[in-house]
Amino acid sequence: DATVVHVHTGMPTGIAVVPLLREDQRVVMTEHASYLQRVFVDPPSKAAYGEAANRCAFVMAVSEALGRAISSAYPFLGNRVVTVANPVPTASIPRRAEQTEQLDDWLVVSSLIPRKNIDRILRVFAMWHADRPEAALTIIGEGPERESLTQQVSALGLDSAVTFLGNIPHSDVLQRYHEYSLFMHLSSHETFGVVLAEAVAAGLCVVSASGAAQREVLREAVVLDVASLARLEGDDEDIIKSVRSLERPDRGDDMDLAIEHIDRRFSPVRVAEAIDATYRGQRPPRASTIPFRIVVLADPYSRKAPQMLRAIHTSMAIGAIVVLVTRRGAKWRGLPPELPVIGVSGSMRWAYKGTRVAIALFRLPLALLARVPKVGRKAQRALAAYDVAAAKVRRLVEAVLNHLFVPYLRGRSVLRHVDSWAEGIDLIIADGTQWTPAAWRLCKLNPQVDVRSSISSRQLKTHVAATMRNNVTAPTADGIAAG
Repeated sequence: DATVVHVHTGMPTGIAVVPLLREDQRVVMTEHASYLQRVFVDPPSKAAYGEAANRCAFVMAVSEALGRAISSAYPFLGNRVVTVANPVPTASIPRRAEQTEQLDDWLVVSSLIPRKNIDRILRVFAMWHADRPEAALTIIGEGPERESLTQQVSALGLDSAVTFLGNIPHSDVLQRYHEYSLFMHLSSHETFGVVLAEAVAAGLCVVSASGAAQREVLREAVVLDVASLARLEGDDEDIIKSVRSLERPDRGDDMDLAIEHIDRRFSPVRVAEAIDATYRGQRPPRASTIPFRIVVLADPYSRKAPQMLRAIHTSMAIGAIVVLVTRRGAKWRGLPPELPVIGVSGSMRWAYKGTRVAIALFRLPLALLARVPKVGRKAQRALAAYDVAAAKVRRLVEAVLNHLFVPYLRGRSVLRHVDSWAEGIDLIIADGTQWTPAAWRLCKLNPQVDVRSSISSRQLKTHVAATMRNNVTAPTADGIAAG
C-alpha cells in the first residue's frame, strides 16, 4: 500500500523488489555499495541493475564520485542520479577540548582487510615512532588480517605503542574519537568514507588516501589545512610529510570552520531534508558549498584548454562554485556533468569564410592565365607572389578579428547572459585576449574580483581558504545549479 518505496542498494535489493511494485508507486534507491564496479563488468548483473535503476524516480548516490560512475554506466538515467550523502551524527560526537601542535596520538577505525592498507599504516607509524617514541596508535576494527597485522607489529617492535581494540559498538567509537589527535585512513577505495567525516567532526586532523570520495568528504578540511590527502603511489615518506604539514599551533579556528562545514553537509537533518525531497518527487537541494565563486572564460580549441580543464576539476574537487563561459556550441571533453556552462555568441566564422572566399575569387583570374601557353610563366610568378601576399592579408584580417571584433562581441554577449552566476565572483580565469573584454565587464560587476590567465592548485587553495575564513556562513549553490 506504500506510495513511496525506498530501496537500499540496487544489487541485490533493487533487482529483487522493483519487479514486485505497482506502476504508480514511486521508487527511490540509495546506492553506496563498494562492490558496484564488479556489478558493472558482469553483463547480466549490469543489465538487471539498469532495469531496476530505470524504474526509480531517483538514484541517490552517497557521493558525487559514485554518482558519476552510475551515470557513466547508465546514461539514460539523466538527471535522476542525485547525491545524498550518508548521515553523520555530528551532534553525538564529542569534540576535542584543545588542539595540540604535535600529532602523536593516532587512530584508525577500519575493517582489517587488504584494501584498507592497515599494513602500510603500521610501516608509516613505525617511521614516525622512530622520531617520536611517545607516539601511540590505536586500531579499532576487526577482520581477516588481524593475525598478520599483530605479527607485523611485533616484527616492527611496536608492541607497546600499538593497541588493537577489535570491534566495539559504534556509539563507543563516536565517544572515543576526541581522545586522539590524528586520524589515519589509507583505504584504496571508498564510496563515501563516514569515518573521515566523523573524525573531522570530533576535531581530529586527518590524513587520507587521495581517492575521489575521500577528496569530496574532506574538501573543506583540506583547504583549511586540517586534513591532507596522500597519494598511495608515493612512498611512505610522502605520507609522513602529510602528517607533518598538519602540525601547526594556530589551527583551532580552521578546525572549528571545518567542523561547521561537516555538520552543514552531513548532519542527519540535512540528509533527511534531501531524502524527503526525493520522496516528494523533487530533486534534493545541493549541500552547502564553499563560498568561493570562480568563472572560467575559455575555448576548447585553445592551447591552454587542458590547463583550464584541470583548474575546473581542481576547483570543483575542493567545493568551489564554478561556472564555465565559453563559445556557444563549443564541444568540450571531460567537463564535470554538474558544471554550469554559459554559451556566448561572438563567433565571426562568416568573416573568416568571407575573407577566404574573396582571396579565392581574386586568385581565380591569375590561376586561369597561368594555364595560357604564352603568358603562363609570367602568370605563374604573379600567382606565387599573390599567394604569399594573400596569406599575409588573411593572417592580418584574422588577427584583427580575433583581437578586436571577437573579444568585443563576446564581451557584449556576456552582458546579455548576466544572471546570479555573475554576482559575487571571487576569481576570473580568462584564457587569452579573446576573453579580455568579457572579463573586464564582469570586473565592473565585481570590483574586488581577482583576474588571472592561469592559476596553480596551491594558489587556488590559498584563495579559497582565505575566502572561507572571511565568510563563516556559506551560501548554497542551488541558484547556480538551477541556472
